[in-house]
Amino acid sequence: TDKKTNSSATVSDVHAVPDDESPINLLIEIVSAMDLPNDLSFLGGCDPYCKIKLGETEVHRTNHISKNNNPIWTVKTKSLFLLSRTLDDFYNDAGKGGFGFVLKDYNSVTITKRQVIGMANMTVDEILDKAKHNAGERFELTLKMNAEANLLEQGRLALRVRFATKEDMRFMTAIKDGESPDIGHVIDKENMKLIPGKGFWSPRVPTSILHLPKSNTKLGDNGEKLLRVKPYPDADNPTGTKWLSGAQLEELSFAKSRKWVEAGSGNLGKVYVEVLRCDNLPKLDLTTSDPFVALVFEDVILVTDVIKEELFPMWMPWTQRAFAFNVAHPSSRLYLGVFDCDKNSLQDHDLAGRITVDLTNFTQNMEYTLTYNLQESSMLAEQKNARGSVTIRLRIVWENERKAVFMSLSPPAQMFVGLSKRKYFKMVRKTVKGKGSLDVLSINAIKGRLDEIMS
Repeated sequence: TDKKTNSSATVSDVHAVPDDESPINLLIEIVSAMDLPNDLSFLGGCDPYCKIKLGETEVHRTNHISKNNNPIWTVKTKSLFLLSRTLDDFYNDAGKGGFGFVLKDYNSVTITKRQVIGMANMTVDEILDKAKHNAGERFELTLKMNAEANLLEQGRLALRVRFATKEDMRFMTAIKDGESPDIGHVIDKENMKLIPGKGFWSPRVPTSILHLPKSNTKLGDNGEKLLRVKPYPDADNPTGTKWLSGAQLEELSFAKSRKWVEAGSGNLGKVYVEVLRCDNLPKLDLTTSDPFVALVFEDVILVTDVIKEELFPMWMPWTQRAFAFNVAHPSSRLYLGVFDCDKNSLQDHDLAGRITVDLTNFTQNMEYTLTYNLQESSMLAEQKNARGSVTIRLRIVWENERKAVFMSLSPPAQMFVGLSKRKYFKMVRKTVKGKGSLDVLSINAIKGRLDEIMS
């Protein structure tokens, strides 16, 4: 079912370009390295880390990644750093060397220093051009033993760079002060302003509901049956929202979301998605399930709160359920997977079902309420009875609709999502591809992907 309403609120563009006389704050991310050599020490493999220099001065160093020829750095392994200079200072400090990115092997130690894996250089102008015209987009540099010589490649290094926003500055300050901010920013929808908050790469079970009482129902003063509000009551009215009737929960689930998690590196526009409810989910824990919804879009994955012991979960407007994705390409698809949360770190989250949302079917500035049947597989030939349903609210806003139309004539570029654990990788894989594998090249696999896209 579709329900459309007009809406025109937007979040201001966060990729503002500073003028020539303003201090320049660059946010640089060392994303990953690929195809590094495997013969750097007698122990085999390599333990790479990246050292970044501006001219002759080291300005940042990531942590090393053990025994990995294709390392991925995260916030916890110091992938991000902030560099603040005036334009003149950037040129003066860079000298003739510019920006140097040097990959070294942490465990391969010579007499005086650790062994270089490879290096690459960029001029100040090249870095600033990337920040201005490719803000936040992933790009790669070729690594060589001597950045200026025509030598054999030693792998590739992937980076992102953009002009830092005020929210980026707060985020980096929190890291420097020893806090552990999560990926994403929360925005206040009423004023559409970014505010510090929580965005999660992995599902969380709120500590307040880790040990729910056995009773999830009770009788009200007038004899009406009341249900315990999950995953937790409204912090602004905990007493009045601890127990509610079914009708009250139904009404609240469609109320406006209070906090939004913003994520993604694109600057073409935004896709606003609210996960409202699921219905008739399969029992994946003997008699019940602990559902949450994972959303994968372009280069990010975000998740809702976990709702314990519920086959008909409804996410309240004060919970983590609303997401604003920055769009890099208008034809990118949104993937949703509904999972049963397993707190055991050795066990995977069980897939209840998943869907693919083709955003090209929707008109900008129109609000849609959509209900989709869940299936385990992305191949229509393997889809049988629905495994419940998910209801979402969706709205698209383009910064430049004409540019979006022209970009839709070409396919989207390949995107990468950095994940710290294999468990999360499997969760993303199931969300995007379903339980079956489409990696093996076959007629059925190709037909399955085409069927899903065309459906």
